[in-house]
Amino acid sequence: MSAHSRFGLECKENRADPVNRSRLHHVALLRHTQSKFGVLSVMIDELASALRRAGIRTSMINEVDSHSITRKVEELAPDCTWAVNIALSEHLLFFPLGIPHVNLSVDPLVYCPPSVFDKPHSVSLFVDSQSHELFTSRGGKRSHWFPHAIAQETLDTSLIKEPIPLEDRPYDICLPGSYLDYHTPLEAYGVDASTKSALLAIAQRALADLSFPFLAELFSIAEQRGLDSFALGMVLGTVLRGLDRDRLLKSLSGRTINIFTTEIDAVQWCREAAAKACAFHPPVNFHSVFDLCGRSKVVLNSAPHIRLGYHERLFLSLASGAITVTERGRLPHWLVERGRVVEYDTDSLATLPDRLRETEGLPYDRESVLRWLVMEHTWDARLRKILPAIEHDVFEIKKEWKGSV
Repeated sequence: MSAHSRFGLECKENRADPVNRSRLHHVALLRHTQSKFGVLSVMIDELASALRRAGIRTSMINEVDSHSITRKVEELAPDCTWAVNIALSEHLLFFPLGIPHVNLSVDPLVYCPPSVFDKPHSVSLFVDSQSHELFTSRGGKRSHWFPHAIAQETLDTSLIKEPIPLEDRPYDICLPGSYLDYHTPLEAYGVDASTKSALLAIAQRALADLSFPFLAELFSIAEQRGLDSFALGMVLGTVLRGLDRDRLLKSLSGRTINIFTTEIDAVQWCREAAAKACAFHPPVNFHSVFDLCGRSKVVLNSAPHIRLGYHERLFLSLASGAITVTERGRLPHWLVERGRVVEYDTDSLATLPDRLRETEGLPYDRESVLRWLVMEHTWDARLRKILPAIEHDVFEIKKEWKGSV
């Protein structure tokens, strides 16, 4: 039985859903071939599967150079193109062919180049609502909040396979993530001491307060000081995540933290005092992260750069039955209690080890957790909510393009 069938999302119900009456008949998706651990390629495949379940035909474009992509799109003639982290230049597709582009950015706006604001023939999807709101307030058009999600196929697997009891899992604490040096970027960027101090203050305040609009603060500082907001944003994002992972490791120094990353990353991690109790393992492909979560007692979800949104690692951990450690304020209270979630913020890191031990003895309400994920946080659920708006934007772009030729 599939996850959708298990929790009442039967085909007959879906036929009445606006998604299945979409005017989008054919979407061409661009495969991202250069992403660490294959994350973006997996995401585009999962998104394609969800689009097909919504009744939309999909084609995958594997070409990487602009001319080959253009020829392939012209040959396929889709209603629009979709990609993950590929905000195409206007001249590549839109002007010659009149085909709109939908780009899902899996990172916040600080990681997007300024040109993202100048794409009138595209639709921008942002992982967190703060990025979406800032993009709109600064003149960006046609944007929507579209957080990370979990694949329906992963939840189908979770229903079939009983989770391993915590006491039988081989890994104590797991961090499936990269080393992020938060010292060097502040020096390498070459900004003055006051700007370094301002960036560090933004990062520390953002870690202490989930509601702090750090993106708007960053853009403000960049404009006031005549600096490149994109380059400055890359620095801030690295500092923010690096600080968070460093303080997490320090707070859990009495336990073994298993880090699955590259050899180069492992060498960098080992330079940090916080990594003394860490055990390093070869990196795993993104396809294997769910299985890794299922073999870990505790999974650390460090994603402070995504504000008012979700990282897919959070959903994979929840579905696996592991104890999930994540930033405070992301999840409903009932899920924290029933899903074996331990939240943290700046003020509560000191008590994190004790709260982890307490949570290990609590039951895991698998049925409620999986129901919540199926109903709210699969790619299919995302499309049910947002596809009508994306469809509207795509056909508005087509209408505008026809009026301009």
